[in-house]
Amino acid sequence: STLVAFEPRHVAGIALRKEEVSFDVKRKAVVSRRALKLHGPPGWAGHQDPLDDSDSGWSVTAGDEPPGYFDRDPAEVTQVLTVGELVQRYPALVEAFQAGAGEWVYRPEHRRYVRLKGT
Repeated sequence: STLVAFEPRHVAGIALRKEEVSFDVKRKAVVSRRALKLHGPPGWAGHQDPLDDSDSGWSVTAGDEPPGYFDRDPAEVTQVLTVGELVQRYPALVEAFQAGAGEWVYRPEHRRYVRLKGT
């Protein structure tokens, strides 16, 4: 047998059956532009009460944004994506989005997000 290495950029999409998804894939999440430039999954995801019916309550960041990064114009430092678009890009987020609460950090050695204690 041959070992074939591939990265997330080689995956066109992930098919999720409706019964596997407990979150509304059309709802919006705020993502730092720094996170979208990473060569891999964002380092942090957090959930707060949604602002309205179109909001998922999720924010996703690289996790290492410099101090003051988010004080700038939101359009400059963040982008709004649907949670569906996010799980297509970063399948590891499914577990956090399914749980629907807390703060999560990506652990590269496990290739998954883990919930921070106390969240």
